[in-house]
Amino acid sequence: MKRTLIIVRHAKSSWQDAEMKDYDRPLNDRGMRDAPIMADIMAKQEDKPDRIVSSGAKRALTTAGHYAKAFGLDDSSIKVDDRIYEAAVSDLIAVINDFDDVWGKVILFGHNPGFSYLVQYLSGQMIQMPTNGVVRFDIDIDSWKHIGTNCAELKYHDFPKKHSELL
Repeated sequence: MKRTLIIVRHAKSSWQDAEMKDYDRPLNDRGMRDAPIMADIMAKQEDKPDRIVSSGAKRALTTAGHYAKAFGLDDSSIKVDDRIYEAAVSDLIAVINDFDDVWGKVILFGHNPGFSYLVQYLSGQMIQMPTNGVVRFDIDIDSWKHIGTNCAELKYHDFPKKHSELL
């Protein structure tokens, strides 16, 4: 069965409050501008996902919310998984292994450096994931539990600086 995994790194976050915990950092002005535009771009080229899974960190969850809205979903459609925050590839694979097999298409929201390493693990390609960077993979597996190294076909890589309206 063909499955689709879309990986989205959170939009640009604020470092304005040096005392704030990293987990609680919000999106900055650029992130708040870019996330809805990138979400609309994706929603025009993709069918609605079966599930959205996000880190619980504020910047990732806010980014996921913009994408959910672009697909006509509400925030309750977002499954929060705190294992994604500061995750190594093995942790991210464990998250994916736990996806319900009825989900054919999942959008996963989180952080670097884990997401860049996950992209490399899945595809064999080193793609640096900038803020609000997006990659789409098609994966021919019967179960999310069977995901492994070099199993995914990269369909596209998108990011804000590819779009003139976001420069």
